[in-house]
Amino acid sequence: MRPSEPTGPGTVTRLLRMADDGDPSAHDVLYRVAYDELRTIGVGRLRHERPEHTLQPTALVHELYLKMAGAPMSVRGRTHFIGLAVRSMRQIVVDHARRKGAAKRGGDVVHTTLGDEKLPAPMDRLELFDLDRAMEG
Repeated sequence: MRPSEPTGPGTVTRLLRMADDGDPSAHDVLYRVAYDELRTIGVGRLRHERPEHTLQPTALVHELYLKMAGAPMSVRGRTHFIGLAVRSMRQIVVDHARRKGAAKRGGDVVHTTLGDEKLPAPMDRLELFDLDRAMEG
C-alpha cells in the first residue's frame, strides 16, 4: 500500500507497519487518516479541564503529532496507537498546565546573583527609630 491510497478497514494498522518499517511518509498519512478521531478524543480530554485552560483541541492534536512523529514507533495496531495517543495527550495537557502554573508563580523571572557590590551598612536601633519618627511626622 502506498500512503496516498484510499483508507479502509485496517488502514491505520497498515500505516503503522509501514512507519515501523521506516517509510517516512507513513506518519503523515497516518495522522491525516486518524486526525478526526484524535481531535474528538482531544475535545473530550479538554472538556474536563478548568474553563480558563488555554490549550485548544486542534493545538493538542498538533502537539501530539510533533511528539509522536519524532519518536520511533513500535505500535501493534490501531487500538495500541489510540491508547498511546490518549496517554501522550494527557502528558501534553499536564505539561501545558505546569508551564502555565510556573509562569504564574514567577517561573519566567530572571534570577541574578549579587556580585562584589558593597551593600549598605545595617542601621542601628537609634537610626531606625529616628527614621520611623521622621516618616510619621
